[in-house]
Amino acid sequence: MSAFAVNAERAYSQTSYSTSDYVGFHVETIKANSFTHIAYNVSRTPNGRHNRSINEAFGPNNEIGLVAHPYWRDADIVWVKYGDEWIQFYYNDQDLINDPEGLSVGWKGVGWGDTDLGEYYIPETSGFWIESKRSEDYVIAFGGYVRRLPMVYRVTRGFNSLNRGYPIPITLDQSLIHKSSGFKTGINGDIVWLQREDTGKYDQYYYSNKKEFPFLPDGWRKIGSEMDDAGSDYIPSAFAIQVKHRGGRVTLHPPVDFVGKKTLTRVGIQPPPEPPYITPFIEVWPNDLQPYFYAYWYTNQKVKYITEVYEPWSGWSIINERVPPHPKPDTFDFARILPLRWGVARIISEWSNPIAPPNEK
Repeated sequence: MSAFAVNAERAYSQTSYSTSDYVGFHVETIKANSFTHIAYNVSRTPNGRHNRSINEAFGPNNEIGLVAHPYWRDADIVWVKYGDEWIQFYYNDQDLINDPEGLSVGWKGVGWGDTDLGEYYIPETSGFWIESKRSEDYVIAFGGYVRRLPMVYRVTRGFNSLNRGYPIPITLDQSLIHKSSGFKTGINGDIVWLQREDTGKYDQYYYSNKKEFPFLPDGWRKIGSEMDDAGSDYIPSAFAIQVKHRGGRVTLHPPVDFVGKKTLTRVGIQPPPEPPYITPFIEVWPNDLQPYFYAYWYTNQKVKYITEVYEPWSGWSIINERVPPHPKPDTFDFARILPLRWGVARIISEWSNPIAPPNEK
């Protein structure tokens, strides 16, 4: 997302400023002829809730590009769990309403006939599986707003498919899952299942308790490699918790750099301008047929805009600054998403020529 980057030790640290909503994207690899566990880690609105219908998640006309077919055995299947029930969604791209099949174009479900399932919502804290019928791996991308609050789940005995909630790498240690009241630690405790993109296989983890045999120090352990601390292993977009007891509340925390005030007013300095309302979207460029992520907003001729991007290993970095006069009433930043795989950005707004409030003069 950057043409250049400098550490964001607040070039605007001596003035009042406001922070926009966070926006971002992530790219997921769908394994060939296999099941891939994923989730969309961005939201459609700034409130950070991941509630999307099938139409909203994949496009009413299958814009995301899953394999479509009137016969579900030949189509990609989206497996979504509702309580104890599974619904298998697929996209039919042929009008067979007057044929024996009796199917219209749109999102259908295995065993649901011609019922249009496009408005079914995926549970907002859940992951889902894509069963691919392709002979090669392919990628899909999601873009939108980025949540800043913790993800909170209610887990029950058995397997729980969960949405990581943020489009960036988060380690097991950073997640603080093990501190949740609904997560049982110890060698006989709950197990976290993480599917690995390179192999498609699942690694299983538990959080050891030094007071229990084999008396390993407290920390995340990967089953089969218990002597090594696995706390730095990353959680993919979706994960599962195998609950062995009654369950309860589990919380996954965002990076600490996501938490903070959206506005800061310095003493003796003019209160900050309103942050811009950012519109995030993904668009394919016609010249190179590559998908790009855009963050678009309207400008104020009295405001300077500072674009920052987030890196887990270094925090926020500045990649662009816009100082009045702005040449147009609107502007945007963009990123080519396939090489990056994920990204999070925000816009800092501060007055170009701040003044002291009247009572401070």
